Amino acid sequence: MNRLFAEDLKPEDTQIHITGEDLHHIKNVLRMRLGEPIEVVSGPFVYSCTIQDYDADGALLCVEGYRPSDHESPIEITLYQALAKGDKVDQVVQKAVELGVHQIVPIRTKRCVVQLEGKKAEQRVQKWQRIAEEAAKQSRRDRIPKVGSILDLKQIPVEGILLLPYEEAAEMSLKELLRGLSLPRQGGNIAFVIGPEGGFAPEEVEVLMEKGARVLRLGPRILRTETAGPAFLAILQYELGDMGGC
Repeated sequence: MNRLFAEDLKPEDTQIHITGEDLHHIKNVLRMRLGEPIEVVSGPFVYSCTIQDYDADGALLCVEGYRPSDHESPIEITLYQALAKGDKVDQVVQKAVELGVHQIVPIRTKRCVVQLEGKKAEQRVQKWQRIAEEAAKQSRRDRIPKVGSILDLKQIPVEGILLLPYEEAAEMSLKELLRGLSLPRQGGNIAFVIGPEGGFAPEEVEVLMEKGARVLRLGPRILRTETAGPAFLAILQYELGDMGGC
């Protein structure tokens, strides 16, 4: 079922007025007709609605009921993704949202080919946020993951468990590490860091290890930066018992 996001709805609301980009999406892109069902997510609830009317100012939805939201992972997973060429980060954002990520934070590293600053950085983050919203609607998420402002690698905060997939790691595989960790099943925080096309510089790995990062191998093959993040996230969600369906 098609899904929209709204703010400040209350269980006692009986109608919802839709305007702006959401109106364009349901009226001109999806071409939804009067009487068709649609869901609206607001805070902890999902509202079951039907399209009651279109007018010059927007669309009027009739609320037929609501239920608690239940499509989110029980823990918060943050992906720190290094900047990359072309539309690679676009792909990462889309797939990571589909796989249940809580937040995506782009980072600058020594070997990043792309270096975004100032207004260009702001515009790119805004674009990634739009991609996240579209992916959240498509995958029936109950929240829109936030795309944070671009950080330098040294600015990554120390919160919860921090994991670093690294091709030069020799001591522990992903499976060994995840099976050995006491992974939270509810309300915890896990973050992981994915490097750029050229990988991490050794001194960057040291910086992250000083922050408490656990370094591990993803496997015997080198993955592209746009593949590594979604692959790691899928494995992590599997270990947490929270994989989605088709």
